[in-house]
Amino acid sequence: KLEREHELETDTQTEATPASTNGSWNAKDSIVIHAPAERIYNTIRDYNNLGKVFGAGSLPRGYSTRILGAEQLVEEGSVVEHRMLYPAGPLRFRRRVEALEPNRRIAERYIGPNYKGTGTWEIEEVPEGVNLSYSYDIADTGWQTKLVYQLIRNPLHHHFYSHALERLKRKLESEGETRQSGEASKLENVPG
Repeated sequence: KLEREHELETDTQTEATPASTNGSWNAKDSIVIHAPAERIYNTIRDYNNLGKVFGAGSLPRGYSTRILGAEQLVEEGSVVEHRMLYPAGPLRFRRRVEALEPNRRIAERYIGPNYKGTGTWEIEEVPEGVNLSYSYDIADTGWQTKLVYQLIRNPLHHHFYSHALERLKRKLESEGETRQSGEASKLENVPG
């Protein structure tokens, strides 16, 4: 049911395999955004604020991210801690940035304690705009997330990212509209 609702509510495209009984799964969520690739890339690298965009009005509640030992943007080797509240209690996990390709790709590794695996952000210019995707191949190693998956039989990670990408799109596109209208009003006020 959640999958069907998700398709009606968002512009996100998904390729997913169902979670296995041992809690491992993979998926790729993507969305076309009308914003420059550089702005999308830098927004993703700003994990200290990205959690605020992703966490607004989403499941799980209380989602936040922070870069451990860094001020603002992730670099290769940066570790990002993710925290959230599930019905079974608080959950945290960490991802380490393995590789950065400016304005194109960010490769990450889930390093525990509740998830192990890989994740990759990909940014590609397409005729419709810029396609942003997040793909992951992870195994669930924590008792809390295993319990949640057994109870609801739905990969929350996929559900979360499909809606998070939609919120990111709205934020970036509305910022672009604000910038464009600001530039237009500056042009109108230029003495001719």
